[in-house]
Amino acid sequence: MVITRSILSMLLAAWFSILPFAVCAEEILQEAQRLLAEGKGAEAYALLRPELERRAGEPEYDYVFGLAALEVGEPTQAVFAFERVLLVQPDHLQARAELARAYYLMGESGAARQEFERVKQEDVPPQVKETIDRYLAAMDYPYDPSRARLNVYLEFGGGYDSNVNSAADTSQVFIPATGIVTPLFPFGQEQDSGIGNVEGGFRFAYPLRSNLNLYGGGNAKWRFAFDATEFDQTTANGLLGLHVLHGANEYRFAALGQAFLLDGDSNRNLAGVNGQWQRNVNAQNQITLFGQAAALRFPGQRIRNANQYAGGLAWAHAFDAAGTPVALLSVFGGTEDNIKNRDDLGWDFVGARLGGQYSINNRATAFGAVTYQYSRYGGVDPLFGERRIDNYVEVGAGLRYAIGKNWSIRPEIGYTNNDSTLVINDYNRWQAMVFLRNDFF
Repeated sequence: MVITRSILSMLLAAWFSILPFAVCAEEILQEAQRLLAEGKGAEAYALLRPELERRAGEPEYDYVFGLAALEVGEPTQAVFAFERVLLVQPDHLQARAELARAYYLMGESGAARQEFERVKQEDVPPQVKETIDRYLAAMDYPYDPSRARLNVYLEFGGGYDSNVNSAADTSQVFIPATGIVTPLFPFGQEQDSGIGNVEGGFRFAYPLRSNLNLYGGGNAKWRFAFDATEFDQTTANGLLGLHVLHGANEYRFAALGQAFLLDGDSNRNLAGVNGQWQRNVNAQNQITLFGQAAALRFPGQRIRNANQYAGGLAWAHAFDAAGTPVALLSVFGGTEDNIKNRDDLGWDFVGARLGGQYSINNRATAFGAVTYQYSRYGGVDPLFGERRIDNYVEVGAGLRYAIGKNWSIRPEIGYTNNDSTLVINDYNRWQAMVFLRNDFF
């Protein structure tokens, strides 16, 4: 169900026009209100945005600025503005109704429903209640079992990888256990290549009850190296779980599986379960607690079979600024227990990731992230006579740009460095890729 952006605003404005309301006499607000009335939301926003830092907290300014933000597709900015109005004037029903609409546009159905219901409880005209009911009906859409959601995508990519096999930049190594210098086979040496990528997948959500959804999805990815075909990779993933909503809290429980093939041969299989608790603290902050347990099996190297346990905590923050910048910080840790009691193949790890994104305009979004992970193996490596310890760093950045209906292009660049006490695991890597994606529905 699609609801035009102006219905609720028009009805509320018509209703409140008969009530006493102190309209700010400043010319800039009057001009912005005129522009909004003429449907020139972008011009109104451009007029008001430079005043934000100085005038945020003035109810009259915040209300008009919130309306303009909605007009230009900045619902997060609108939420901040209307919340500032309600902090000073909690009985401002116009601001509360627009706050609900902003939440709705952000996809925050729970918060939108709460605010719409609060407005409905007041003595508002029947037309306003009818419009609110239409919003509420639109939010009920996901709970209609006959209208489950399905998304399908296909993606193509190409670029360059300076180290397709994540190998050390050396042709020979000294093995303390044998006392000799051993040459590395070509597949054990760093190799660069042009690369291609083909990926397709789907995800779905099927409502079981008003607060319970069945969800899942799957994807398959083929990554091939033009100059080193022995490192072609095929990955298939699957996920099926339950999504529970309870107020501001969301819970997810799922079973997952993965098959990884190297040069067409089965290399690693994974089967496990994960769980997640997520809470929307307010319009700006969200926290997530997550955990996973999985069995890792290596058909060609069973001595590496292990059980992995991992978990972590994440915090997302949306800034009240142009472009709606969002930052995400997560910390994580875990262990991989080798089931063959080979301590040198089992390891513990801890790490952190800092990422973010910035909306340049309604078509382009820039994003980036940096990840650090410290890994310590449980025993001394029998060949090198030393315990393996890794310090892993990954830095990446990119840009998503919408080029048409359902189509987008995404250039990315990334750098990886693994500083290891074992020379054969010490490497660095550059990658540059461009992806073309279609989200069918």
